[in-house]
Amino acid sequence: MVIGVVAGALIGIMIVQLIATAAPGDVPATERVLGGLFGGFIGGVIGAIPGIVLGAVIWLLEVRARLRAATSFLQRSLWEQREARRGELEAGRVSPDEAAQQIQGELEETWW
Repeated sequence: MVIGVVAGALIGIMIVQLIATAAPGDVPATERVLGGLFGGFIGGVIGAIPGIVLGAVIWLLEVRARLRAATSFLQRSLWEQREARRGELEAGRVSPDEAAQQIQGELEETWW
């Protein structure tokens, strides 16, 4: 965003100075300075718009990637817990009801 603001401000200042130079007659220094400041401000605002849009797109892509990674981690951990309970159930160390309660308890801990 900063690059867009700086580039827009510089372009605005140069356009105002070019217009002041091409104007017929003598343009006072005050008008050149104030015109340059105003042109720089307008150019900076216009230059900030693409920067804001680009920043928002990058932020959304980052959020999407983090959400995808968190979902993948959660799926892997839930699958590992399920397989561990299945192994305990097949070995006869827990009853089906106890295995279901353990899985439900782990799900509640994971989500809350």
